Amino acid sequence: MNYSLEWRTWIVCVLLLLSGLALADDVYWNNAADGNWNDAGNWSTGNVPAAGDNVFIDLAGDYTVTLDVDITVLSLEVGAASGTQTLAAAGRTITLTNGGTVNGNGVLSLSATTVNSAVTLNNNGTIYLLNSNNIAAALSNAGTISAQNAGNQITGPLTTLSNSVIEISITTFAHVNLTVANGFTNNGIIRFTNTYSNNNLNSVLTVSSGSLVNAAGATIEQVATAGNPTLNAALDNQGTFLLSGNRDLTLTSPGGDHINTGAITV
Repeated sequence: MNYSLEWRTWIVCVLLLLSGLALADDVYWNNAADGNWNDAGNWSTGNVPAAGDNVFIDLAGDYTVTLDVDITVLSLEVGAASGTQTLAAAGRTITLTNGGTVNGNGVLSLSATTVNSAVTLNNNGTIYLLNSNNIAAALSNAGTISAQNAGNQITGPLTTLSNSVIEISITTFAHVNLTVANGFTNNGIIRFTNTYSNNNLNSVLTVSSGSLVNAAGATIEQVATAGNPTLNAALDNQGTFLLSGNRDLTLTSPGGDHINTGAITV
C-alpha cells in the first residue's frame, strides 16, 4: 500500500475543504462623508464586505451610506456614539445571517427593499419605511419605525418595548400603509400623524392575523390633523386609546372582535 500517496491525497482534500471556508472579518466603515457601500475604499479592510463578515457603520459623524448592491453579511450594526449614521437602500435585498442592530444614533432608510434574517433585527434607532418594503426578519423595536408611504410590510415576528414608537405618518402627497402579518403586543406608542395637510389621503395600519394587544401602559394615539387614519386590526385595548387630532380614527377588523378593558380618551 502506498501510504505516501494516501497521505498526500488526504492533505489535498483538507486544503480544498478549507479553501471553501471564509473566515469572518470585522469590517468598519471609514469614510466620515457620504459614500457607496460597494466602494472598497470606504471600508477598513480595503474590501467590500462579504457574506462572512460582521459589518459596523459606527464611525462618528453625520453621513449616509448608500447601499448600491444587494448584500449578504454575517451581521450588521449601524450607529455610533455621536452624530447620525444612515444606511439608505432603494430597491435592494439585505440578508443578515446572524441578525443586526440599529443603535440609538443609527438610521435605516428603506425604499422598495427587503430585509431577510433568520435572527432578530434590533432597532434602537430609527427605521424609515418609505415605500414598498418588506421586513421579513424578526424585528424587535425599542426605537422608532416610521411608515411614510404605501406598500410597507412587516412579515416577520414583531416585538415592541416600552419606549418604542410605530408611526403611520403622512409626510407628502401619498397614501400611507403598514401591514403587519402577525398579531403583536404594543408596549410603547402607535401613532397616526401628519406633516402634510390633505384630507383625501389615507393612513392605514393593518394587522392581518391574530390580535393587536395594546398593553397596559401603552398608547395608541390619533394626533393627525388631516387625512383619513384607519386601524384595521382585532384590537385588545388594555392601555390608552387617545383621540386628540381633529380627524376621526376608523377602527375595523380583518377578523375577530374588539375588546376594551383600558381607557379611551377623546
